[in-house]
Amino acid sequence: MVILVDLKQVIIAYKARDSQSKRWAEICAKQLEHRQCHVLMGPSGPKDNPYPVFLASAGQPIDLALVLGGDGTVLTGARHLAPAGIPILAVNVGGHLGFLTESVEEFEDTERVWDRLFEDRYAIQRRMMLQAAVFEGNSTNLEPVSERYLALNEMSVRPASADRMITSVLEMEIDGEVVDQYQGDGLIISTPTGSTGYTVSANGPIIHDGMEAITITPICPMSLSSRPLVLPPGCVVSIWPLGDYDLSTKLWMDGVLATSIWPGHRVDVRMADYWAKFIILRENNSYYQTLREKLLWAGTRIRYSSASHAN
Repeated sequence: MVILVDLKQVIIAYKARDSQSKRWAEICAKQLEHRQCHVLMGPSGPKDNPYPVFLASAGQPIDLALVLGGDGTVLTGARHLAPAGIPILAVNVGGHLGFLTESVEEFEDTERVWDRLFEDRYAIQRRMMLQAAVFEGNSTNLEPVSERYLALNEMSVRPASADRMITSVLEMEIDGEVVDQYQGDGLIISTPTGSTGYTVSANGPIIHDGMEAITITPICPMSLSSRPLVLPPGCVVSIWPLGDYDLSTKLWMDGVLATSIWPGHRVDVRMADYWAKFIILRENNSYYQTLREKLLWAGTRIRYSSASHAN
């Protein structure tokens, strides 16, 4: 359990070029400084990454990261903060779906939020992540030729080209055993958290975020027999691009380009050594309510009691 009673150093990342998010960040920084917290604040976006500076310039341990934005802003924060074990309070300010965030309504009385954190009245939710690296040759070669990449939602292996749509051919091994060759737009390797993201758009399964599992989902496969797979969390998924004469195959982490994959190279994806930690303020935190509200299921449109079925 992470205890935040002694909040001494807090970082605040807000969605870049979003005035509402920046305004909330400035309000929160003043309130926390009034409570004798040292605050580091900066924008987060495609061209702004405050986390290396935050982590390098912190003179003492960082007790909390307040991330203001949508799911994309939160995913970036999780990739950088999980290795340091820093808990994240994510608030949907300027975002859209907000699967990973507290609602801004829950956050409106910010002074009450700080009281709850200082008084230890909150929950911590851990979410599994994935890590990936690129290797040369077959699965006996365990010396990576790339850095290690982290993802909270998913890793995907798919081509990218500025001038045409490219069909990829990918061979996949699981724990050293060849499983299939996929021809199509690529593969998504997902966590339960990511099952409601890119994976669900590719017709993959929705998996409860309290589980530990790895999902493999083909993107627009050219064979009707190519189906999603759900694996135990200890599996290692290895992927080779075949016939990639255009050198177009890329590894993506949470929708962000990680690195190119060259011929003869493979990507190994496995459960990460780190967990993303999220602070939950909602007293009745329901995974199914989140699904109903974010995916607009019938439960959000039709109001009736289950007891009515008995009549």
